[in-house]
Amino acid sequence: MVACVGQQSVGGCRAANGFIDRSLPHFRKKAQTPD
Repeated sequence: MVACVGQQSVGGCRAANGFIDRSLPHFRKKAQTPD
């Protein structure tokens, strides 16, 4: 499900970082923006 919503709020907060410094592998490291 996290793959479908990207970095949108999940359960009232951002998706946890599941990879090193990022929530999913296709986001830049330490990115906190919703893009």
